[in-house]
Amino acid sequence: MNAPTDVLELVRDGADLIVPIHHGEPHTVIDALEAHADRLTDVRIHQMDPARERPYINGEYPGRLTHVSYYLGPGCRQAYWNGTCELVPAHFSEMPLLLREHTRHSLVLAASTMPDEQGYFSLGTNADYVAAFIGEVPFFLQGALASDS
Repeated sequence: MNAPTDVLELVRDGADLIVPIHHGEPHTVIDALEAHADRLTDVRIHQMDPARERPYINGEYPGRLTHVSYYLGPGCRQAYWNGTCELVPAHFSEMPLLLREHTRHSLVLAASTMPDEQGYFSLGTNADYVAAFIGEVPFFLQGALASDS
């Protein structure tokens, strides 16, 4: 099992990180990126609907972490109005194509179930547009425990 901070070994300068919608967001992995933002340069996190406002969305790590939103939900609406995150308006069905054509799709960060005895796991009901990248892009997963919500 990897620690959330292990993601730092995989994130290069200028990386485009793809994160699933809302509940598929790997909170501890993004916490690790924010905690070590001083080690990052021009990293962009692409997500349709963040679960909540976060410091990086509110522009607290300029030149280090930038949020690119594809929908202005409660987690990023104020940040967009404040000019601290970017917006690419999109229909949900367009997400895989947009992300393939307009990002480096460096890494997918997602929450998942813990692997079973055979190593199988699930991205759950929030597999959404990130599922289109299985087998094409490296994934870094945050395993959810039964007590996680």
